[in-house]
Amino acid sequence: MMVSPEEIKITENFLKSYRLNQKLLRLDRYEREFFGAVGSEAEGMPETRLARPRMYDVRHFIMSMPNSDEKLLLYYHYVRGQSVEKCADLFGISRSSAFRKKKAALVLAAEKYVAERGTASKFTVNTQSVNTRENQVV
Repeated sequence: MMVSPEEIKITENFLKSYRLNQKLLRLDRYEREFFGAVGSEAEGMPETRLARPRMYDVRHFIMSMPNSDEKLLLYYHYVRGQSVEKCADLFGISRSSAFRKKKAALVLAAEKYVAERGTASKFTVNTQSVNTRENQVV
């Protein structure tokens, strides 16, 4: 199955959302610790409540891929937060090989993502509506 560059980018953004949600939870914890119950507990911020399920979704998506070096690279890069250079050291390969492996892993992930969740255009519409809602909240 061939995937478009747009579908690969959407899949990469999906994988990057793990770190974003992790930072959101860390900031929420910091806010509650130093400023009291102002954040998610007092006002019921929906972003914080959804962060853990979104993180689980990304982790489950990666772990459900077939066992391969590409799967490990996606896990270490997106879930564990290791740079591609560090992943190259962990795998004992060159940096350029690691970047090629990342590209191949993103293609595999995009194929799986499109097969499981539908076309990229469907996700793009949802992303735009979410971004519109986030921009309205001030």
